[in-house]
Amino acid sequence: MEQSTILVQISPERLQNMICKAISEALEVVKPREKKYLSRKQVAEKFSVSLPTVHLWVNEGKLKAYKIGGRTLFEAEQVEQAAVAKQVYRYKHGRA
Repeated sequence: MEQSTILVQISPERLQNMICKAISEALEVVKPREKKYLSRKQVAEKFSVSLPTVHLWVNEGKLKAYKIGGRTLFEAEQVEQAAVAKQVYRYKHGRA
């Protein structure tokens, strides 16, 4: 397959706009997603458990908690992964 070269005259401003647009589109693809956080109460409601149970899961290492601005928060993605991996259970004696 032959390659051909096409020369087109464009203004420097238009070229700059084209480059900026291409870079912006590329950055949107690779830009990391903002992390969504859940409060202790939201985690407890999600699993239908009490706040002390959520605290116990943190102490057991089943959930990782983050202290942000004096609040205890959990990454929503990690909570979902823990639920799918059955690391946390709705009842005390979960089934594997």
